Amino acid sequence: RLSAALRMAAMVRTYAEIQALLDGRGETPSASAIASLVPEGPLLLILILGSTNDAAGKPDGDVALRARLAVDLYRRACAAGRAALVLPSGGVAPGFSFNPTERPHWECVAAALEDAGLPAAALLRPGLPALHTVEEALLCRTLASHYSSRAGCGELQLLVLTSCFHAPRTRHLFGLCFGPHTALPLRCDVASVPTCWDASARAAREAHEAAALEALRTAPFGPWLD
Repeated sequence: RLSAALRMAAMVRTYAEIQALLDGRGETPSASAIASLVPEGPLLLILILGSTNDAAGKPDGDVALRARLAVDLYRRACAAGRAALVLPSGGVAPGFSFNPTERPHWECVAAALEDAGLPAAALLRPGLPALHTVEEALLCRTLASHYSSRAGCGELQLLVLTSCFHAPRTRHLFGLCFGPHTALPLRCDVASVPTCWDASARAAREAHEAAALEALRTAPFGPWLD
């Protein structure tokens, strides 16, 4: 357990390192793709959070459900005359059990989105290289800040998709990053899908999420990946 904890601790990035993932020399392709749009109305950015994939790169059933919801929401937005884009999330790191491959998990999520019928033009690449939910929230904030800082880019609305057991912690973290108390108070909603995990696995995940959310509320500077 100690060696596993050390490996996980090595994956925790500082905020400066997290920003550098998107900032680089000032911009990334994803930031450029968002910033180049000048929508007639609010741009809807649909962020589909990462989950797990196997050694062959096949994502779990929850990813497929999230992907189908993302495509449905994208089509609804287009039918209403709104500009919309879909951003997949998920990184890669040595020893990262959620993704035992050598390619970032967001590529597996992107493949699921395309299989669900998302047009290639609606898919933002590269996705967020996040290893956990805290990084997803911080990286997404950096990306939204890139967009909001561009003159004429218009309003941005964020819709985050995850699984039911993960939704409370997602709302907490994204609420911290985008709430009215922040310098970037854009509208941020969280939608969830049912999970494909069996009852035992779901109960374990719900217990983990409850403990992780309590830790974030009571000890926000503690370890995030235990």
